[in-house]
Amino acid sequence: MMISKQTGLLLFLLLFFWGLQPGKISAKEPDSLSASTETSKVRNHRVGFQLNPHPDGVIDWINGYYSTVWALRYGYQIQPKILIGPEISGVDFRTNFSDNRVSTFNSGIFVRYEVYRFRKFGFAVEISPYLEYYKFSHTSLSVTNPGYQEGDDYRFKYFVAPVIHYGNPNAFFSFDFMWKFSHLDISKGYKSIPSIRFNFNF
Repeated sequence: MMISKQTGLLLFLLLFFWGLQPGKISAKEPDSLSASTETSKVRNHRVGFQLNPHPDGVIDWINGYYSTVWALRYGYQIQPKILIGPEISGVDFRTNFSDNRVSTFNSGIFVRYEVYRFRKFGFAVEISPYLEYYKFSHTSLSVTNPGYQEGDDYRFKYFVAPVIHYGNPNAFFSFDFMWKFSHLDISKGYKSIPSIRFNFNF
């Protein structure tokens, strides 16, 4: 039986590509290699910072107060879902018409557990025990105790916060939005307050 050139060429191509099929196993090797490379790119170290006015800073500004909220933290990812590390933070309030000033300095640790991740968004829960150093100075207009006064104190506090994290695990930059809840006032009498973190991952 004679086979036409077109049929022969077709059979040749089919046999050629069929012969390449065992190579599919080897073809997966670059994928697995890239997957391992992607895994190796996961950044376990995170440095986060915050610098902004108090959440009700507009009201403070109208009333002649200036407020600054700051924070600096380092986190290490001990497991894919767990981040732990130290943090320092503080709040500073002052006025532009008197010597009234209140400032806090906090030092503690935080532990975060990621509950769920959807693409670039992660949803986590964070807890942080810390020691607060509180200092104030002002001029009292009280009749019984007038004049310039100042003082300080230490208080142990903690907060629990749901967190929305934006950024891929291997991204250099990421962003956190959290809402802190505490048994004591966190700032200016508030027991719950929003907070943000800008993160650099390496």
